[in-house]
Amino acid sequence: MSDTATNGKRLERFCVKFYASDAGSLDLADAIPIFHRWIRSNRVDGLLIDVADYRHVPDGPGVVLIGHEADYFLDRMEGPLGLLYNRKRESEGSNVYRLRRALKTALTACRILEQEPEAAAKGLRFDGGRLRFILNDRLLSSNGVGAIRDDLDTVLKDLYPDGTTTLEAGTSDPRDRFTLDIRSGEPVDVVTLLQRLESRNLH
Repeated sequence: MSDTATNGKRLERFCVKFYASDAGSLDLADAIPIFHRWIRSNRVDGLLIDVADYRHVPDGPGVVLIGHEADYFLDRMEGPLGLLYNRKRESEGSNVYRLRRALKTALTACRILEQEPEAAAKGLRFDGGRLRFILNDRLLSSNGVGAIRDDLDTVLKDLYPDGTTTLEAGTSDPRDRFTLDIRSGEPVDVVTLLQRLESRNLH
């Protein structure tokens, strides 16, 4: 699959994050045994290595499932509970393919987490209509979203075809990574978003 990145900018290191619409009574500590089970059973995508507990860090990364290609964070850094997928190694394909693949992986993790006994018993549900996108590549970050805007717009149309999506800068500090908060104009759950991505024949 060839790379068709806008302006020749290759999207390699980035994060996508979905927030809980209802965290119920789930505590970050509940994620520790869940993530350990995911390692033992290869429950989510990627080579999984270990679980790190940062709950003692104020406004920190919470509980982290550390992987080779990517990490999974469950945290409350912006207030509400969220699951962040941090892609840290290059993957195949175009920027659009990488974005779709990362979003599908993150949404799948959200859906699996909702179904875990500890989370299901406490009422966890994720909101598919609220998404955070973070660039970890400083070269791309210096150009803002413009360097990959066409690629991002393509994927957002896959997720939110009603066309009423809003995008806002997630930070005003130029020292921060480029962060974009995305909201859909329609209520949508993670299962619906997964179905929309799968209709794109993404494997």
